[in-house]
Amino acid sequence: MVDKAIKEPKDFKSPDMKHAQGGSSQAFVLGSSQSQGSQGGSEGREGKERSPHQRLHGMRTRSSGACDFLETPAERLHLEPHHFAEGWSGRIVRGTYEGQRIVVKLAPTGSDRAEALLTEVVAYHKLKEFWGKYVPKLVSYGTTAGGKVVYIATEEIDGREIGMGTLSPQVVKEIFDALAVVHGSGILHGDIRPSNILVVKGRQAGVRLLDFGFACPITSSEDCMRERDQLECLLNEFTCSDVGVTRQSQLGEIVAVCDSQGRRAI
Repeated sequence: MVDKAIKEPKDFKSPDMKHAQGGSSQAFVLGSSQSQGSQGGSEGREGKERSPHQRLHGMRTRSSGACDFLETPAERLHLEPHHFAEGWSGRIVRGTYEGQRIVVKLAPTGSDRAEALLTEVVAYHKLKEFWGKYVPKLVSYGTTAGGKVVYIATEEIDGREIGMGTLSPQVVKEIFDALAVVHGSGILHGDIRPSNILVVKGRQAGVRLLDFGFACPITSSEDCMRERDQLECLLNEFTCSDVGVTRQSQLGEIVAVCDSQGRRAI
């Protein structure tokens, strides 16, 4: 997948989004008028016959081209009435989807923020085998409020962003491993910062990389090394240990991957 992404960067595009759906009555969170919305899971809906009561909302995006988002009944998605955070790619609320706790980002259709959410969907699909290990599971995505709002829902993570006291040597290794699998999928994260790295609570070390709104394909052998340098500088701000030692232990693997990508790019 890395080689293909390097050779053909245009392949960083949406998967078949005809199965994607929207949420329920959360348009007020964005200041939009309320209307009955819809939602749906991130997988397993292809091949099912569409109900005559369901609607498709056609959209065109810069990164993903033309996409159709299917609206379905709203009973499965429930959001809290107020957002708890706001990032560049949209307002963030908590809620449930078919009983599962989720975190949902919302943005007006056609906006740059909605474009970033669609970019996240593409990235999450490329990282599907690592859902629940290095990145959150993508639970649902699509439109709501009659196609006026784009949303993306991921599993809620019980953790905290990196900071002083959170970075044991094992956690540092997990963070580098997480970025390595992102690069191994042919993409750059694009926005390395403390708020986008969660340390999972519990006795076993674990991390999740969040927010792929600025993700993009790797186009040269220097891309992934540059982003790893950025991560190393960030981690050195929060730990007294030598982060470079942890990274150095993985250097052979890193160089091999990046050299391979560089040859393909040339």
